[in-house]
Amino acid sequence: MEIRTRHTAHARGIVFERLAMVDWLLFFSTVAVVILGIFIIHSTEMASGYGLFWKQSVAALAGFGALLFLSILPYQIFRTYTRGLYLVMIIMLVAVLVFGVTLRGTRGWFKVGSVYFQASELARVLYVITMAGYLDQRIHWHSPRALLIPMALAFLPIILILAEPDFSSSLVFFPVTLIMFFFAGARTLHLMGMVLVAGLAAGIPLVSTYFKLMGDKVHKNSVLFFLDSALQGGWHGLWLFLGICAFLVLAWWFLREMRMYIPSLYLWTTLILLSFGVLGSMATNKVLKVYQRQRLIAFVNPDLDPLGGGYNVRQSQIAIGSGKIMGKGYGRGTQSQLGFLPSRHTDFIFSVIGEEWGFIRSLLIMGLYFLIIWRGFEIASTARDRFGSLVAAGYSSMFGFYALLNIGMTMGLAPVAGVPLPMISYGGSAVFSSLLCIGVLMSIHLRRYLM
Repeated sequence: MEIRTRHTAHARGIVFERLAMVDWLLFFSTVAVVILGIFIIHSTEMASGYGLFWKQSVAALAGFGALLFLSILPYQIFRTYTRGLYLVMIIMLVAVLVFGVTLRGTRGWFKVGSVYFQASELARVLYVITMAGYLDQRIHWHSPRALLIPMALAFLPIILILAEPDFSSSLVFFPVTLIMFFFAGARTLHLMGMVLVAGLAAGIPLVSTYFKLMGDKVHKNSVLFFLDSALQGGWHGLWLFLGICAFLVLAWWFLREMRMYIPSLYLWTTLILLSFGVLGSMATNKVLKVYQRQRLIAFVNPDLDPLGGGYNVRQSQIAIGSGKIMGKGYGRGTQSQLGFLPSRHTDFIFSVIGEEWGFIRSLLIMGLYFLIIWRGFEIASTARDRFGSLVAAGYSSMFGFYALLNIGMTMGLAPVAGVPLPMISYGGSAVFSSLLCIGVLMSIHLRRYLM
């Protein structure tokens, strides 16, 4: 009897010891965000039934089951199968283009019975693991050529997702890849080069679209008119590009004459990056439709397109501003309940929060996101191995990018890119895949103590 009591006490001690190792702050912050999201969705459909509420609840329950399973499963097992997982991800993204179902203009959904699942949501979960598996094997980052293979690995799923077309889901890959490269030891100068190319590739078409919305104001200003013509390509674009290149060469020569030595390699690298950025802008111009470009630049001046790209931003700002400090109350938001606010249960759900909950309680949501992202990067910095650190950094930057961009676009501080608010916006695939990420993060934290 005494021996059995000792064994029972020892077993209880092990259980309590394991429970103490769990990152409870991350877990309960996630639970709070998901529950709040479900009730906010409930608020948005009070006049039309509760179908979305129940669907989101079921997806969340399934996601928490997967979270618990992954938190117990040693995350190192994924490192063994990273190549296979990457192949699965690519096959899935190709298959959805062939066999997928089209919803809201995007052929990116699998339908199994009455259940729809978005392929890009699972792809972003697998991408972080597979990229971490490749970067874990890289030791030397001295040459920019070291970035070529991982960038190729990143571009392939991006291209396939853009082919659906699903521009908003493809956006997260670039910042996540940058953060993972940084944690893997890539040189800051090389990362700045990548940012330059991406900035030119996205910025040139957007600035050109902005000039078009300005209309006659551009034609009345000779400088703006020349820039508008140059950004559209043709001879004006070629002369502008050659002029910028000539200016850089002259500046480099002048600095050398002033005894400020700058290696010629830096000059040629900059010129090559500019060329890639211009070529990338041509591809971006073909991929992005006119209405998508207008949505992305509408936040700069919504009044330029008040009935088009600026409408969503303006209605969102009205909703958030009308909530003031304490909000109008649960289910009492006039902008959302009367249908003025577009996509109120998905892209602009934070506008509903601002209108019904007010400024103070909106800060609660932002605080919970801060805790989740902070715990994720803390796990990345204390992981027991490089693979775990890279995975945690990837998932944490993913949550941070989505949250900042979504909240920013509802306030008119960021482009309207159509990205969801993690674990709050309606979408069973999105909440399920986000909880998968949290489960892996908890496993990485737990394995600091367990073999």
